[in-house]
Amino acid sequence: MKQNIKEQVTSYEDACKVLGIEPITDFGDATPDEIAYKKLKTVIKALNEGWISDYRNSNEKKWYPWFYVSPSGFAFYVAGCGFSLPLAGHAARLCLKDEELAAYAGKQFLDLWEGFIL
Repeated sequence: MKQNIKEQVTSYEDACKVLGIEPITDFGDATPDEIAYKKLKTVIKALNEGWISDYRNSNEKKWYPWFYVSPSGFAFYVAGCGFSLPLAGHAARLCLKDEELAAYAGKQFLDLWEGFIL
């Protein structure tokens, strides 16, 4: 029986394995937020299993994890969706195909999201 994609992708390295690519180990002079973004793109691509958002389709939901930032820390808040164009604060390449995956990505990869956003 094939594992659920969430069971297969628990790290950046797992995402690379699912996609059949080698993990990047040398990001050159990339900044920490650029490294986090590149890793998140890989993770999201693996979790979406081939699904690619179509921003011309205003009926298609695109799911994103949302986060709460406070003086006490950075935390996953909720998975939300948009139907057409990405709003400010959204990364179009980081949307997911459903709410469950958006929540999973927000919780499981919290450190990458924090590195990308903050």
